[in-house]
Amino acid sequence: MVKIIFFQAHPDDLEFNCAQLMHYLAIKSKRKHIIKIASITKGEFGLPGAKYDKFKGKFLAKVRTRELYNAQSIHGISPKNIFFFGYIDGFVKFNKDFINRIANYIRKEKPDIIFAPKPIYTWYYHMDHVNTGKAIFYIIYYKLIDSIPILYFYSSLSPNFFSPLKKKILA
Repeated sequence: MVKIIFFQAHPDDLEFNCAQLMHYLAIKSKRKHIIKIASITKGEFGLPGAKYDKFKGKFLAKVRTRELYNAQSIHGISPKNIFFFGYIDGFVKFNKDFINRIANYIRKEKPDIIFAPKPIYTWYYHMDHVNTGKAIFYIIYYKLIDSIPILYFYSSLSPNFFSPLKKKILA
């Protein structure tokens, strides 16, 4: 059984970027997979404009968390397989603490495959997304974890490579 972690900066990132892949791996694939969702934030400030200020913060975090649980239930992914890191939407910094927290989570989970936001050439240049992808790349590139998973990026504006999924792993 293959363990897969999908990292996202905010709830709904995966639904916008790779919902079909998650659904296939969780429901349609002939092979069973353990699928985990790692959300860096709860999307507390995800509504643009001052007219939405009254919703921002805990209220919006609660709504977006519930939406994430509901969306993932469509894919058969249980809330117990969803982990929130607790960073605040819009304030995810690429620093030692952030890298270490993600590395510790990856060490604990020992995934075979990771999907993460692409840190460069992304279609949506939001620093929370970029820093999430950069941290995961950094962890793997510098071998800060013992077991190195396969890493795939999503959300690219300018794909510069194509890496087909390995049939024997995901089929």
